[in-house]
Amino acid sequence: IPTQAASEVSRIASEALADAMGKPEQWEMRAGAVTVLGGTATTGDIQMIAQCVNDDTPTVRQAAGEALARLSEFCEPTETATAISTSRSR
Repeated sequence: IPTQAASEVSRIASEALADAMGKPEQWEMRAGAVTVLGGTATTGDIQMIAQCVNDDTPTVRQAAGEALARLSEFCEPTETATAISTSRSR
């Protein structure tokens, strides 16, 4: 995928995730957005993904765990610490 298209997909997934946060009925949107963001190799939404580790829906929790595992190799140590802190704050 060309870089510009990948960036647009990431932006849309980020907006979709932000919109679906706190809306239990939109669990499929959260799971899908987290999965897409996990494949981007960018860590800009890692805190929002980390919040999904504590989601009420197992599918979203699983997607968040997998996304964080994939993105961990791209994180700075402070990003990793912040994500861990965020996921434990619920």
